[in-house]
This record gives sequence, structure tokens and C-alpha cells, in this order.
Amino acid sequence: MDLLDRLDQLRSTRAVILSLLPVFILLHLPTSFNGNEYDLFVYCLRKLAPELFSQYSAKFDSANGRVLSEYLIGFPVLWFGYETAHTILRLMMAVAYAASVGFFLSGMRLSVLDSFLVLAIFLVTGPDILGKEWLFGGVETKTFAYAMIFTALGLAVRGRLTPAVGAAVLATYFHFLVGGFWAVALIAYDAIRDRSYRRTVRLLLGYAVLVSPLAAVITYQQLGSSSLAHEPNASFIYSIFRGAHHVAPFSSKMQLTNWAPGIVALIALSLSFLFLAQSAAARSRPLILWVAGLLCYLVVALGLSALDAHTGYLGKFYLFRPSSLTLFCAIVALLGLLNDLRDGTGIKDGLRKAAFFFVVPIAIFVVLSEKVPDTSAVRRAISDDIARMNAFIVKTTAPGDIVLVQPGGEYYFPKVALPMLLDRPTLVSFKFVPTNTRDIYRWYDLLQYRDRVFDEGCKDISRYPVRYLLMTQSPEMKIPCGKVVWRSDYFALVEP
Repeated sequence: MDLLDRLDQLRSTRAVILSLLPVFILLHLPTSFNGNEYDLFVYCLRKLAPELFSQYSAKFDSANGRVLSEYLIGFPVLWFGYETAHTILRLMMAVAYAASVGFFLSGMRLSVLDSFLVLAIFLVTGPDILGKEWLFGGVETKTFAYAMIFTALGLAVRGRLTPAVGAAVLATYFHFLVGGFWAVALIAYDAIRDRSYRRTVRLLLGYAVLVSPLAAVITYQQLGSSSLAHEPNASFIYSIFRGAHHVAPFSSKMQLTNWAPGIVALIALSLSFLFLAQSAAARSRPLILWVAGLLCYLVVALGLSALDAHTGYLGKFYLFRPSSLTLFCAIVALLGLLNDLRDGTGIKDGLRKAAFFFVVPIAIFVVLSEKVPDTSAVRRAISDDIARMNAFIVKTTAPGDIVLVQPGGEYYFPKVALPMLLDRPTLVSFKFVPTNTRDIYRWYDLLQYRDRVFDEGCKDISRYPVRYLLMTQSPEMKIPCGKVVWRSDYFALVEP
């Protein structure tokens, strides 16, 4: 018996979880921050310890829709600092995903071999169909919610619907939109499978009651500032100006071009699953129908986003957020369908093993190639520059003085890291967009102010206590006003 045959015989929940643990550790280590983590870690710390932040901090958001995540991220940061907390939380996330994903896959009667294959195919084809959503490889408010949703799905496929809904409730308190969508989705799966509609209604009502306190807080907060006057309005700023790559595929020709491959893939996958739903074996049909429904939801979301192309009212609902987990479930369903096919010739097993040898090495290459920048010499040199620059800033400024960062490149290191790494406030960052209406207006107005400073010779700069302008060092660097007082290979500080 060869190794793959032994992996195929291992089907217990414990075996699947333990086999996936090294994979998820690899996905989450080494622990260089990604852009969203720079955003979320600062946000969560400010929620817990606002006294540590200046009123001119670039991270501000009074929204309250991610209650449990704020504590789960914020307290480790407060206790251990950003770097240590990040390592701890990445390891926690790897364990949580291995346990929850393994629990789900074993509930689908998949073996260790199948589980490796599912994850490998997902890593190669994903992380989503469209909308730039992702599941694995970082720590965010949504990743804790996804771990709970995988647990809920594992319970649902085992027929344990009440605890499944309980896990979905917990996911909702981690992240309202993720938990809310998938709670309804897993209840719908139970309705498709068992057609016990009284239980469906009971589960929906129970879920609604349990999450109603959080829903009330979010609704009150959003409606409370909806009457504020501003041009453009908050929906346009959040969805079209800032988040079109996530929520508004039809907002411009450029966005539609970027979204087009995913739209084509979605339509093809939807038609494939609708066809499979007509011919699937009885045991596989409920899951195939359920995934077909999820894919059709995304098609409907495309239609709604076309109607909303220039207003952005639906943007905050992140209609395409289910795209990543839907893709994962589609891969699970296809592999489950393959396993259900009767085959006395061994062709089925041969296909699975051939796919394993083809896809797994590609997945390993994809994962390892993404780890290379984490240890690059350039990144270390830039980090050293930031540390030296920070020491100069602390020595020459007061705590309330602002270091205003030149616009551009704020999704990526090093600029995305500056609000975390500098001991002085940076006022605003294009990456760090808030979600509450009042804060969105403030964020947008601060971006306009910063543009005036850098584009119009420091126009209106005295409106805020700006001590330095932080420029990216380059041959074509144009100083808007003042003089350079500190420079390195990568940065220059200008005193206006």
C-alpha cells in the first residue's frame, strides 16, 4: 500500500485536523503584517485604549459591529505589543482554521488525501471567484468569524443544527456580515436537505433573536448619522471612491475589466452546478443544489451592483464577500460528487491521485512564493530606516505634532505601516477607511486637505499642527514647501 492509499484511508476527524495543522501553520507563518492587519491591529488597540492615541491618529472609526474581534485582537496587542501579539494571533488562527476546516471536511466524509486536495485546489484557483475576498493567511475580524462558520458547517452536515446556529451566532458577533450571511446559508442547506420547514423557521427566528442586540446597535449607529449633509455622500465615498475593487464592478470601465475574468468564471461555474444538480446522486444532490444557490446569489449580486453602479448604496453590505467560501464549498462539493460515483475500474481513484500530484506541488509553490518578501533585504532596510526616522521625529517634535505622509502607495509596505510604526500621528491614510458615516466624511475631508498640502504648495497647512511632511525619496521628488531636515535612502522629512 503506497502513501496516498494510506492517506485515503485516514478519515477520522482527528486525523484530518492533525494533517491540516502543518498546512495552516505554513499559511500563517512567518508573521510579517499584511496591509489589513496593519489597519485592524491599530483599530482594535484604539478601541481598547483610546488614551494611547492622538486625536490626529490616522485610524479612527466609531463603528461597533465587530465586538468580540476587537477584544480578541486588542488585548494581546495591549499586553504584548504589536509584533508579539501578531505572532500569537497568527498561531491561534492557524490552529482555529485547522480544527474548524478539518471538522467540516471530515463531516463531508472526506479523507486526509481529499482534504489536502481540496485545500490545494483552493489555494491554486482562489482565494475567491470575484470581489478580492480571501479566507486564509492572516488575522482579521472576519477570519475569526470564518473559523466559527466552518465549525457551524461541520455541525450542520452532521445534522446538529441547533449548535450549528449557535456557532453562527458567535461568528456574527465576531463579524456581523460574515456571520449573518452564512447563518442564513447553513439554515437554507438544512431546508434543502431535510425539507423540515418548521425547523427552518424556528432556527431563523432563534438566530434573529440572539443577534438582535448587535443588529440594533449597528442599525442605530448607521441611521443616527444618515441625515448628515455632505457631497459626495457616504455611500459613494465608501463604495465607489474607496472600495470599488471589492463592491462596485460596474463603477468604471477599469473596474469592469478587472472584474471580467471573475464574472466569466462565476457564470460558467453557476451553469455547471445547475447542470450537476439535475444529475447528481441522491446523497450529493443537496450539497450540489446548495452550492448552485450560493453561486446564483453571486450572479444576482452582480445584477444589483449594476443597478447601483454610480450610487454605492449597497457597498457597505459587501455583496460579494461570500465569494471565497462559496468557491471553497464548490470544490468540496465536486470532490464529494466524485467520491460518490460508482467505479469498479479504479479510474476514479487514479484521477484523484493524478490531481494530487499535479495540484499539490503548484499549491506549495504558490504559498512559498508569497513568503519571499517577508524576509527580503529591502524590507529589512526600509524597516531600519523607519526606526531611525522615528527616533529623529520623537526627538524633535511634541506628542501632538503631525507627520503628514505623502499620498500614494498606502495599501502597501512601507506606507501602510507608518501609522503603526511612527510615534506621532499621521492624520489620515487612504487605506484606513472607517465604516461609520460621520467618520467617513471626516476621512474624506482629511484626504482632500492632504492633497491640497502636497499638490498646491502646502495650501491650508496651518489648519492642523503639521510638523513634518514625510516624502518618499526619489530622483523626481518635488518638495511642496519648506526644506528637507532628514533623509535616508527611502524617505525624506520636510519641515514646512
